[in-house]
Amino acid sequence: MGASSLSQRGRALTPIVCVLLLILLAFLGPASAAAQPSTSSTAMARAFFEQGLELAEAEEWEQAADRFQRSLRLRRSPVVAFNLGTAYGHLGRLVEAAELFRGAARDGGGDLAAAARAQLAEVEPRLGTLTVHTVGPEGSVQIQIDGRPLSLEAIGAPIPADPGTRTLRALRGDDEVASAIVEVTAGATAEVTLRIPTPEVSSPEEVAAQATAAEPRLATSTRPVAAAESGGDDTLVWVVIIAAIAVAAGVGVGLGVGLSQGVAEPIGGNLTPGTLEFGR
Repeated sequence: MGASSLSQRGRALTPIVCVLLLILLAFLGPASAAAQPSTSSTAMARAFFEQGLELAEAEEWEQAADRFQRSLRLRRSPVVAFNLGTAYGHLGRLVEAAELFRGAARDGGGDLAAAARAQLAEVEPRLGTLTVHTVGPEGSVQIQIDGRPLSLEAIGAPIPADPGTRTLRALRGDDEVASAIVEVTAGATAEVTLRIPTPEVSSPEEVAAQATAAEPRLATSTRPVAAAESGGDDTLVWVVIIAAIAVAAGVGVGLGVGLSQGVAEPIGGNLTPGTLEFGR
């Protein structure tokens, strides 16, 4: 009796187990597929890498760096990173080259890691150091070095810099509000100061004038009004209008008195909107 009962329970649970397994596979299937790069992405990454090698052999370093960048964006690889660092080294972008060589030395193995450490040892002594100072509200602008953004955390601290002439710009929106040129020497430290002007603020008079100009105005007629002729039907019309105004005024006064005597004071209420506190 007990064995039969367990057998019946097993047969009853079998469909439920199957459904749960199907749900589990449905969730795990897309996740495992997303974890692996697609075949097309891998093929494109390999094609860009091979194009980069051909361009590097022809010493067309700008185009070679472009192909290595595309390949690296499609698939992370210490081999591609090493070759991109080599192209950057020939272009004078030594700060980026050094970071790529560090990554290849960390993530690669064997001969690749050894070659990356050797390239890093060659690049680091060629780097300079630059300290950017600011006077004024640096938080209101974006500071760039040779067209590349400089973070606010880097201001006032020595940072690695490529040797050569460096151009600094402070942009407020699309407007350049400050600029400077500094020469960075390999193995030496350079400093530069950007003086950033305060954003222009309209005076109270200008704000009031703008608000007045923005107020809606009632349209007025410039056509002269002809004087009413004495006598005739116009006089009767004006008498009727004046009488109607007087009657309406009397009714309004009566209603005002009645309302003031019969309506209670409004009950005060709390109309302040509630607030939501996260984390509770």
